[in-house]
Amino acid sequence: MAIDSNPVGSRSLPDDCLLDPRIYTDPAIFELELDHIFSRGWLWLGVICEAQSPGQFFRNEIGGVPVIVCRAEDGKLRGFVDACGICGESIAHMQWGNGRLLQCAESHAVYDLTGTAVEGAGGSLEPIRVENYLGFLFAALKPTASLRDYLGVQADWWERLTVIRTDIEWELVTAWMTPSDTNWKEFMQPGDGYHVQSLHKIFCKYMTPKAGFYDVLQHVSPRYGHIIFPYPPPNYEYFRANLWGGVHSPEEINLPTVARNPKGWGGWVGDTFPNVIYAVRNEWLLWLQLVMPRAVDRTMVYNKVYCRRGLSDWQKRLIQREEDIWTYPMGLNGEDDWANFERQHTSLRGETLQRLVIARYYGEDPNAAEIRVAQDAEAGYRAYFRRWRRCLEQEE
Repeated sequence: MAIDSNPVGSRSLPDDCLLDPRIYTDPAIFELELDHIFSRGWLWLGVICEAQSPGQFFRNEIGGVPVIVCRAEDGKLRGFVDACGICGESIAHMQWGNGRLLQCAESHAVYDLTGTAVEGAGGSLEPIRVENYLGFLFAALKPTASLRDYLGVQADWWERLTVIRTDIEWELVTAWMTPSDTNWKEFMQPGDGYHVQSLHKIFCKYMTPKAGFYDVLQHVSPRYGHIIFPYPPPNYEYFRANLWGGVHSPEEINLPTVARNPKGWGGWVGDTFPNVIYAVRNEWLLWLQLVMPRAVDRTMVYNKVYCRRGLSDWQKRLIQREEDIWTYPMGLNGEDDWANFERQHTSLRGETLQRLVIARYYGEDPNAAEIRVAQDAEAGYRAYFRRWRRCLEQEE
């Protein structure tokens, strides 16, 4: 099924980058997204510590379809649609759990963690593909490619920027859900890379120009879930020396991202996956999890986690200063920034999309920003929606 030419059409986006609001509100387009993006793509569901030992399981969703990821007594990692084979009701009654069996409260059918019915005539649970990649658990309902091929350039960055260690024990520190009464693509604008210089002014003023963030490649594509930031910045030594006073930085993580720094190098790879859509009312859940290498001495600064072990007094004062400066959990500072964010959010939920006026990186050619978008909002939108449209027009 091809998308209606009216919402996006064969024409290119207008110069002012105003997008037709039906892209965000049309139920037919939403159904196409569920089939062409969510059902066929590999989506991030959790981290390995959530199903590390036999008996562990957890729940999540893929495009509105509830799923279970579990590890059976045979040690194998598996995934299933969370639906009883008799009545279709959920069989997992908690977000995380540990046990040998799952039971449907409606039909009383009982299943083990291999998906086999051991009591009742429910048959086996419907399996889904689940794979572990560098500690991240991905799943797909109808995958069209292997996980490694699907991740593509993102996997290249992960493998290039992270040091794979087998001796790190990852721990789930905390998790929370943030419901948003809006379409899943709404997160594209206030969460994309070009928001930094308008919302994080203090960081930009003191760190960004010299740390090299303007030169970081940012891959904008719904194929990879949403937006992908490869970190660390090119000039990480400057970043480390100025932020942490020359001391090897403590581990820091902000999920969905992961940092591994066995030698003090903070490789920070950021990913935001649209892994949960639960209603055709264009609502979504932002499901965030914080994981860290297991340690005894940590402190939490809003959505960041720092290991305090070995910190100097200067570093501790800096953390306190961040607590004072970053006045909202999302890291917004000051009334002007908060108003800016609200304006972005409102414009994306309204009947028309306003174009954000954000300064371009000097000398950048906006028409050449197919993948390299830097701080250019308009070029980023064009690149993103070109890919989005191609995804929806793909045949089976």
